[in-house]
Amino acid sequence: MLSPPAVAGGLIYLSRSSPTPTFDDPSAAWLAVDKATGIVSFSLNSGRNSTANPAAVAAADRVYLATQDKVAAVYAGNGRVVWQVPAPGLWPTSLTWGDTAGGRLFTRDNDGVLYGLEAERGQQIWSYPAETPQPAAPVFADGVLYAPGSGGELHVVDAANGARRAVYRAGTGDLTSMPTLTTDSVLVSDGDVLHAIAR
Repeated sequence: MLSPPAVAGGLIYLSRSSPTPTFDDPSAAWLAVDKATGIVSFSLNSGRNSTANPAAVAAADRVYLATQDKVAAVYAGNGRVVWQVPAPGLWPTSLTWGDTAGGRLFTRDNDGVLYGLEAERGQQIWSYPAETPQPAAPVFADGVLYAPGSGGELHVVDAANGARRAVYRAGTGDLTSMPTLTTDSVLVSDGDVLHAIAR
């Protein structure tokens, strides 16, 4: 199975995993595919995997990737590894990049916990707990993360330090989609109803 890709430096970056997750899978890898030819330029074994790895994220001169137990940054032009660290929490389900405090990488694990990593070296800076599992990806804007939660809650989290800024209630169903931002509102869905929350 292939993750959603990111494009940078003429290459398409994505991760590959098997349909059945295993602790050590020789097929699990991060791949860089030539955008013009579709030929794999290089691959990096990632060891363990899950059935669905997060989408790769391209920011500045780097691409960030994750599998079940690792998060890595590589240079966009040549795929050289900048850093590779153990994934925080119970395997990442999303990656988000934000241009705050020198650059932050945000990951959410299968239990719904949010983590803020320093983008330069991958060091964990903070974590934001979740009351129930909620793997839907957050969205970054203007120094904050908008993170969907259970029971209709939308959490607004300070991206620099992980502090809670606000919690909004949008109905009672779990918010299952990544939020969409407009100039004045946050759009979220529980799968049946679309909610608009003023920013």
